[in-house]
Amino acid sequence: MELESRFTPPRADCPHPERWHSPDSDSTEIEVSRLVAAFVEALRPDLVIETGTAFGQTARLIGEVLLTAGVGHLVTFEVDPFRVGYAADQCTGLPVQVAPQASLEGIEMLAMNGHQGKVGFAWLDSLFELRVPELRAIRPLLAPGAIVGIHDCGEPGHTKYNEFAQEVASAAQKMGFNRISLPTPRGVTFLQWKG
Repeated sequence: MELESRFTPPRADCPHPERWHSPDSDSTEIEVSRLVAAFVEALRPDLVIETGTAFGQTARLIGEVLLTAGVGHLVTFEVDPFRVGYAADQCTGLPVQVAPQASLEGIEMLAMNGHQGKVGFAWLDSLFELRVPELRAIRPLLAPGAIVGIHDCGEPGHTKYNEFAQEVASAAQKMGFNRISLPTPRGVTFLQWKG
């Protein structure tokens, strides 16, 4: 693991990015991946969705807590064939399906297969331009009180990706989510569906 300061400079809201670690500039900070897994462990959802699997770091941690809990399943979407294979290897033996397809297509298929109201947690970490459309697509699948985490998205005006953070905050408000953002190096926002 590399110090996150290799990928993210200090800012007023996160002056010590060296306190976090990441294997590369694409993967989530390991401490944030552990937080995501802790949400899943606390919520014990039947169905978890992840977009942007990358190398499977977060998927593996989610899968481990689902296996320990004895309930729940993760469906994670990734389009890069190498990453799909690598992540699938990382998640062998866990209740994780690494789906080699575009996230919006995969979410649509879940909706068509009757998963409305069944997703208890979602982690959105695909391409920036896909995350708000993913949030819109996933909303009908969310169980009441479900949590959605969005990576690279801190408090607007105080984060590494301010324009993206503002886009997410505006969309979340329009869709009726409660929102909290944490000042991690790349930023992370958690939304709760009030439906």
